[in-house]
Amino acid sequence: IMIEPEGDLKITERLTVDFASENKHGIYRDIPIDFTDPVGKWHKIEIKEIFVTDDKVNPSQTKISKWGNNLRIRIGDPNSYVSGIQNYIIHYRVKYALYNLGNIDELYWNSIGTGWAVPIRGGITRVFLPFDNPSLQFACYTGAYGSTGKDCKIKKEGSQIIFILTRPLSPHEGMTVAV
Repeated sequence: IMIEPEGDLKITERLTVDFASENKHGIYRDIPIDFTDPVGKWHKIEIKEIFVTDDKVNPSQTKISKWGNNLRIRIGDPNSYVSGIQNYIIHYRVKYALYNLGNIDELYWNSIGTGWAVPIRGGITRVFLPFDNPSLQFACYTGAYGSTGKDCKIKKEGSQIIFILTRPLSPHEGMTVAV
């Protein structure tokens, strides 16, 4: 997650999915765009400039739609199948994602959402800030929706904060980062 000086986020997600011997068309990536923020206020973000590739930078076929309160990215060709390990790299820009809490601006982002119905072996989230400030505060939360587990290690390297999962996630568990 790269936070730009004007407050937009440039996000790159790298997903490695193991379909084993199953034949699948690809995956759905659902991103909440209408939700209640940490202070209980209804919030809407805007996602644009969506581009998906494989690990060799070949473009992936996508279809973008609204699905409930989510933006849904269908990744894969509906006319062909894949199996085994597949790598998906999803790029997008987010507007209106930072919260202004009086004299504090906060990034509060579900870097691994709880919507995945499969186990997740590991995850790393890197937040790149447009500045370095020694008084930054940061936290990481893991587990099912609403959980306050802290199964992650956090490192600060200059203007970069790195959040590393310290245990695998079960289906419908996630990781939220706050800076």
